[in-house]
Amino acid sequence: MTVVTGEWTSPDPALEGMVDDFRDKCIRVYKEDPNRVEEDAGKERGIAEGGYGRKQIQELVQNAADALQGLAGRVQVRLTNDALYVANEGRPFEKLGVRALLYTHLSNKSGTEIGRFGLGFKSISGISDSPQIFSRSVSFRFSREKSAEHLSDELGHQYEPSAVPALRLAWSLNASAEFREDAILGELASWATTVVKVPLKAGAAEQLSDEMTEFDESFNLFASHVRILDLVDDVADRQRHFKAVKSGNRVTLTTEEGSREWLVVSTDHKPSLKALESAGHAARRESVTVSWALPLTGRVELGQLSAFFPVKSDLTLSGRVNAPWKLSDDRINVIECAFNSEILTEVLPQLVVAARKDLIAGGAFARYIDVLPARGKESRSWADKVLNEPVFEALRASRCLPDLDGQLRAPSALQRVPDDVADFADEWLAVTGNRGSWVHPDCTKGNERRSKVERLLQDEDRSTTVGRVLHWLQSVVAESNSTQSAAAIELAAKLVVKGGNTEKDIRDARIVLLDNGNLAQPVRGRCFLRTDALQNGTSFVDEAVASRASTVDALKYLGITAFEDGGDMLQLLTELRHHGKVDWDELWIAMRGSGAQRVHEAFASVLEGHAAELVRVRDGNGRWVIPRGLYYPGECLKQLKEDGTFLVDGAFHAGDHEILYLLGVRSRPSRSAVREKWVTRYQAAVRDNIGDQLGLSLQARENIEIESIGSVLGPLECLPELSVTNKIGLSTAVISEVDVPRVRVSHPSVPRTALYVAPELWWVRQHGMLQTTLGATPIVEAFISEVPDAPEGLIPCVSHVALSSEAERVLGLKRQLADLDPTGFDALVQLHVKRDDILRVGQAYAWWCWTHKDAVPPERVWVRSGGQWIEVDRKSVAVVHTAEMYDELGEFGISCILVDGIEDVHTLSEIWGCLEGRDLPVTYSYDTSAEPERLLDVFPVLDTLPGADELEDIVLQKCPSISKMAAVPGRPATHVPCQAGRESNTVLVTGATDREILKQALECLLYDNSDRKVDLLLKDMEQRRNSAYIRAIRNASNDAERLLMFAGEERLRTLVPKDALTYL
Repeated sequence: MTVVTGEWTSPDPALEGMVDDFRDKCIRVYKEDPNRVEEDAGKERGIAEGGYGRKQIQELVQNAADALQGLAGRVQVRLTNDALYVANEGRPFEKLGVRALLYTHLSNKSGTEIGRFGLGFKSISGISDSPQIFSRSVSFRFSREKSAEHLSDELGHQYEPSAVPALRLAWSLNASAEFREDAILGELASWATTVVKVPLKAGAAEQLSDEMTEFDESFNLFASHVRILDLVDDVADRQRHFKAVKSGNRVTLTTEEGSREWLVVSTDHKPSLKALESAGHAARRESVTVSWALPLTGRVELGQLSAFFPVKSDLTLSGRVNAPWKLSDDRINVIECAFNSEILTEVLPQLVVAARKDLIAGGAFARYIDVLPARGKESRSWADKVLNEPVFEALRASRCLPDLDGQLRAPSALQRVPDDVADFADEWLAVTGNRGSWVHPDCTKGNERRSKVERLLQDEDRSTTVGRVLHWLQSVVAESNSTQSAAAIELAAKLVVKGGNTEKDIRDARIVLLDNGNLAQPVRGRCFLRTDALQNGTSFVDEAVASRASTVDALKYLGITAFEDGGDMLQLLTELRHHGKVDWDELWIAMRGSGAQRVHEAFASVLEGHAAELVRVRDGNGRWVIPRGLYYPGECLKQLKEDGTFLVDGAFHAGDHEILYLLGVRSRPSRSAVREKWVTRYQAAVRDNIGDQLGLSLQARENIEIESIGSVLGPLECLPELSVTNKIGLSTAVISEVDVPRVRVSHPSVPRTALYVAPELWWVRQHGMLQTTLGATPIVEAFISEVPDAPEGLIPCVSHVALSSEAERVLGLKRQLADLDPTGFDALVQLHVKRDDILRVGQAYAWWCWTHKDAVPPERVWVRSGGQWIEVDRKSVAVVHTAEMYDELGEFGISCILVDGIEDVHTLSEIWGCLEGRDLPVTYSYDTSAEPERLLDVFPVLDTLPGADELEDIVLQKCPSISKMAAVPGRPATHVPCQAGRESNTVLVTGATDREILKQALECLLYDNSDRKVDLLLKDMEQRRNSAYIRAIRNASNDAERLLMFAGEERLRTLVPKDALTYL
């Protein structure tokens, strides 16, 4: 037998006295109202038979774990046929703990502890009539039988044991004596700080044995300070041992099945006032700890909510989500309420975000996706449905998807691997470059994972989340060396063998490395295999690529052939010279294989220098055309379908740069002797303008000489017809190429010379466009990059290109707002109307009115009404300078112009005859539902707000309904219902609760009325009210008055026997 000494022999006299004092107080209460005996017995039965009545071991283990808060130690549960023992290390019983056990609905536990009210301990009355508490500070016991005897003696009424509560009256124990009588108790007391012994009713042992068998291991995950938990079941002759070792956010949990590592992430959450209101007293805590735990190995399974032990609420989010949920009375189901919803939608998603780096550790990318919630047709529970989208929304706002190197990136930066190439994903992963642009293929293996990744990639601004096979292949050659090119070629051949819808993308992909370092498409005639070291073409496959037999086989399968000699090219060029036509595909194949030098020689010898007029190229529309006037896309112009007439086919001619150069095709404007039609128009403009300056006759003007007119940049004839994108590109390129904005103009008979705008800038000025702060803008409508005193965003100022002052003047860029003419002003207003910019439209009108006071004002102005822009009579328009006034008048259907300040309101009113918005007063019509009250009397907490002095005279008026009224002169008044408003110093509200009223009042007074701010103010007000209440109670003249103030007359009456009240 274990002999226990030491602290067990020296209990705290104060705590022992507390046990006796409470017993005496309880008996006095029963004497005053004997019905309380029956009431307390009924309450005890309700607890035992309710949700706590089947979880006695859980409740006692939770109490034991709470004793270890802030420490680390051991808990043991021991079950015999006669008794249940629960022992724990940690802190011994203190005053508040004893109090919690002796009362029914009181608890000493804070928000960080597991249990809450002492109710769990009361549940053991269902399995025992005489539980015993042994702690190194105090030991005591309960006894239903002794309670019945004691109450019978004290109350003069014979009570049966079944008619009295078992856990209300307690008696101190001699712990050492009990240890000598009970060997198990003595052994546990040798190491434990506290031991609860529960002698069992008949049949209870089997129920408890089942509970021990079903005891869930996850308890130790969330109470990891319980390092060792032993469940010893002598009834079933079985033992279960749980050991938890915590390191950072990892918990290694050891059970009879072995060890398993879990990831546990936690955060403290302060529920909102709304959530606390819905929680009720049972779950209400100012701060709660929410945890998410999931195993890092083994099969990914369905998740579950947990309140330290599982509750009935399955999740498709894997793992266990632990929180002090508001539960149903049976302690099984999670209730649908704001408290639980707030945790699921606001707290849990952030835990998932916080865990994402740990989840992908070690390359567990597929497991990470498996863990996330599924979007099935039916949710597993209310909680599963509520948390689903918020989890994905939180992830989408973070770097949540691993790229090919396992680095987490924002979904907007990634695309997923196409389904058609999924079979080759692993092979591709090993060789591809551009590794930061693709979702790791492990994440999309299988339909379920693919669906989850698609949800994470969802974005309103992107049309597709799936990458093209073209880009997938070209990623392999992001670094264009021979090894990467060979790998891409072999992948391409395998895809062609497989078949499917990938052929076009494969053929368009530039993956074949050539000798000159360029990449060509795997298409017959675009590149060749060299058969002779003397072959010198521009389209031969790189020697290192062609040295691999497997790559050569892949190239041949793709149709890439050897090039024998240049005989075919000479024959085809000869045929072209004599007949003017030829098979253009064959000619280009032949030229590519011959090399630029031999092509150049052939052009000179066979075509006698007229190649540019005879040899055709394929344009962006797929037609064979003479190359004059065409650009090669890429450097300056983009390959856009609408500009196909002015571009060569960049894909077909991808490796033909040198040959195209021989034909005069460039990628940006260049100087040449070819004269375009626009140059003739330029010369005519020069003759007219300079001829007048020099006083020349019409005939003499023909001899005017223009410097460098023979080497003008080109081709530029296409400029007026280009798309906006390429018009900007070509305009910018021309401006950057012209070093001298003006050219010298002279006449043989006139000694002096003149300067005139350079021909290219003259043409660009008329038809070009530039990027500005308001988007693409014709040069004739653009302003210089910085205009003094111009409101930001009002006018289109040139951006993305640096211009000299001389270039700005030559291009005719406007330098100040006054440079706009009426046509330009109309165009500016139209621009902002198209941009749906209400403020800029108003700024434009205000500025034009101020700078053109003597000009005739427009009869009609643009306003936004009913969600669309319309033109209305300017004299019927109200001018306002605040968004609030704009919205308010808009509710009445009054057309408004919004401007920057009150000065602009006056200007438009005085000069253009517009209405001033403030001259259209908004009045309120309302009924009252209460007497007006001073606002600070109703909400004294508002005295903490900035400018609170101005609230002194504000009156609050509650109303059942309110409507606003306003009218334009000559039109009937309009009524609009509203929730709140301010009329002079009176704030009108319709709210039914303090929260609604405060929110409306703050809005009317232009203060922050967010939910968070309102909650903080109400909380502050409640704390003030409680403090004042406590001070009033303390200052009462006597205890009777204090009791009356604290409990209230109504409550006190319920506690006094009816006979006594009648007597009084």
